[in-house]
Amino acid sequence: KELQKQQRVFQKLEKDVETLNAQKAELEGKLSHPETYANPVEFKKTEAAYKDISAKLDAATKEYEIVFEKIITLDEELLNA
Repeated sequence: KELQKQQRVFQKLEKDVETLNAQKAELEGKLSHPETYANPVEFKKTEAAYKDISAKLDAATKEYEIVFEKIITLDEELLNA
């Protein structure tokens, strides 16, 4: 049961990381356009969103790795039981 729970958490985190990566890429695209820099308000807004998404992505990636390790450990425990 714990393995199934962790697998569900892992699948959700996988989707979250994928979504955050897409959002980060979109913001990187915006930040690469000169018109973003031409508008200071838009630049600050985009930069803040980029920093926020990057922090969320870092946290989600770390949690993803932790859950992945738990799944591996639980899987090994089941095989050795």
